[in-house]
Amino acid sequence: MALVAAGSGEYIARAGPTAVTTDAMVVGVAVGPLRDAENGYVSDAAGQAIQVLTFGKGKCKVDGDADNIGVGDGLIPHADGVAGLAAVDVGGSFNQSTLQANLQEMHSVFAVALYASTVDLDIIPVKVFGSRGTLT
Repeated sequence: MALVAAGSGEYIARAGPTAVTTDAMVVGVAVGPLRDAENGYVSDAAGQAIQVLTFGKGKCKVDGDADNIGVGDGLIPHADGVAGLAAVDVGGSFNQSTLQANLQEMHSVFAVALYASTVDLDIIPVKVFGSRGTLT
């Protein structure tokens, strides 16, 4: 879950899904209440309360099919509200653009995988440590 803009007439930021892989505003993983069977989201109406794990061990839905996830791999936001592998390019030559892309990717890591996955929409145990981003 990421911090998103407050709604009309509200003053406090909301929590919402993100698909931006370099989103440094991710604060944790939604853990409750139970998902809506129709759309799969934890909450689908503005103003509904949700529970978000911001630090500690929990479970997270990941995409291990796109890039295989190993134990200890960093996780970043991915499409459809799941987490994906933080694929930092450490090989080859560095230039300003690849260095900047790697720094953004590392800055977006919000959890570490505690179990390997090679399956899309797999649910694995993770250690969540929240965002490394800053609030502006």
